[in-house]
Amino acid sequence: MSNPQEPLEGVGPTAVPPPELSETEEGLGQKRAKRTFWKRVGAEGFMVSLAVHVLLVLCAAFLIISVSKDSARKDPNSFATGAGGGAAGERAKEFKTRLQPKNPKTTAKTPTRITSKSSTATIALPDLPTTSMSALNNGVMGGGSSKGFGGGSGGGIGSGMGIGVGNGKNFVGRPVMGMKIRGERIAVYLDNSFSMLPYLDLVEKAIKDKFPTADVFRYFGLFLYVENGKPIGSTTSRKSEIQTVEQKLKDIGKGRQPPWTNPDNLSASGKTLFRKIDDGCKFGGIAAWMDAVSKEPYDAIVIFSDFQDAVTQYDSAGGGAPKVVFNQRPGQPSVDERSGSDKVWQTRWRNALSHGNDDKGPKLYLFSIEKPPVPFWKELVEASGGDVKMVPELRKKK
Repeated sequence: MSNPQEPLEGVGPTAVPPPELSETEEGLGQKRAKRTFWKRVGAEGFMVSLAVHVLLVLCAAFLIISVSKDSARKDPNSFATGAGGGAAGERAKEFKTRLQPKNPKTTAKTPTRITSKSSTATIALPDLPTTSMSALNNGVMGGGSSKGFGGGSGGGIGSGMGIGVGNGKNFVGRPVMGMKIRGERIAVYLDNSFSMLPYLDLVEKAIKDKFPTADVFRYFGLFLYVENGKPIGSTTSRKSEIQTVEQKLKDIGKGRQPPWTNPDNLSASGKTLFRKIDDGCKFGGIAAWMDAVSKEPYDAIVIFSDFQDAVTQYDSAGGGAPKVVFNQRPGQPSVDERSGSDKVWQTRWRNALSHGNDDKGPKLYLFSIEKPPVPFWKELVEASGGDVKMVPELRKKK
């Protein structure tokens, strides 16, 4: 039996066996040993960041290229003009105006050098032209000069600025017997009552001088009769309870007939209108004429008369004698006992003429040789934006 105090054979204080590693610790050690250099320096995050930045650069390049292509499609030498005239103009049209570059050799002049070999020769220089500062300023601002500030900017830009589409007609007034009439298509009513005949040729000539294509109509008097809310002569019916213009002509004319409208002097559209209204106007006078012409596409309506005749409306629908419900005669008090439905015809005329203020309908112009027009006519003139002119001096030219 061995002594416990004696040391074991082969075992000493320095012979302690090394500790054994577990399987887990051994696997971790192997993994740490297998990590590459790129992983140890953090290259994985760098690559991810680099890929994101490359993607952003590609997106930005795509946007820049697409915007550049859109800009290249537009012609830099074109400009757009807005719709002219009014506030409801159509979409602006694009007009291309290219400035043609001028050859500097053709515009620049080589100054002529003046030399003299004589020591005693005298040279007289021509005087410079006198030019005011305002003329110089106009030349610089207008671009008319081929040198200096103007360059060539006064060319193509000025040629296309006025082009556009609009609703307004922008007529320029033409003077006729002291009054400016605006329009192109003109319809004229000449009162061919016997007292007015001496002046009609003179008036027609004055109008035709300014408006050669004006349609001039001649009918008897300026009697305006309305019966049961309808202007006399405006319908095909020739049956009436009141005295018509045709009957008045028989009483006053005593067999005489004034010169009526000459259709040969009318335009093509005027002849068409004449065939529709001639009979009615000989029956109802100005009432039938005004009711028809206010519906036509004329720019101006001109009436020439002495304005001595009345505007009268009758009511004969209730039976018995016709009752005067509206009457305006120069120098007499006005009468107006009409209901709303009796005024429909007058409202229709006013509405048709009210478009004249915007140059989209006819303006009404009145020439009187004797009496101022009654309020009825003045209201229509005001609604249309027209004018009234007294011309008593024509009597001296009779």
